[in-house]
Amino acid sequence: MSVSTLRAHLTKFQSFLSFEPTSNLAFLSPTSPARSGFLGLLLGSLLTFHTLLPFLFPSSHIYYPLILKWSLYMFFLLLFHILEYVVTALYNGRVVSSTSFLIDHSESYTIAALVSWTEYWLTSLLFGPSPLSPLNTLGLLLCLLGQSLRSAALYTCADNFNHIIQDTKNNANPKQRLVREGVYGVLRHPSYTGWFYWSIGTQVRFNFQFNLQSSNVLVRANLFLT
Repeated sequence: MSVSTLRAHLTKFQSFLSFEPTSNLAFLSPTSPARSGFLGLLLGSLLTFHTLLPFLFPSSHIYYPLILKWSLYMFFLLLFHILEYVVTALYNGRVVSSTSFLIDHSESYTIAALVSWTEYWLTSLLFGPSPLSPLNTLGLLLCLLGQSLRSAALYTCADNFNHIIQDTKNNANPKQRLVREGVYGVLRHPSYTGWFYWSIGTQVRFNFQFNLQSSNVLVRANLFLT
């Protein structure tokens, strides 16, 4: 399969995540209750499923470590997307929409997710699940810290926050200002910092070695270019 074919499939899948193929009037607009309700139900169901999944297998089961690590990873991933919408809805309802779930974040995000999932299942099934190590605990702490920082930033920024970078003042929000209190008094960009450490934590916690190294290269390249 050629690179162009893969890219075409990826673009089609990304469009699917954005509800672009639909002709149903209830799902056409990102602000429609149907879109948000559907995504909320889907993510909530998946979160519940992965929370209960480890309890369906005895700890002595040969694949229990594999299932436990996958379930924990999906728990943090799904919780992140759900909290993005919930915190935005609670403290920045003016801009909340189905896109606040960040399901259709970007093609790069989708690629990173698909690669990490493929890596996890292939390496685990071919070589067995990797043993737990102190790095796994560090990854868990990074996930918790990153998620807490991210949600705290969205809460503190409230209606001054937007998932899309703004380069001009929004006249529709006359109270828009530069936030300096709370976590913004300690870090300049706590929402990005939180997401950065959360994403690195998921890779460290669940031993996504290839994806972690790729992230390291991209981060170094970005720092070099900027």
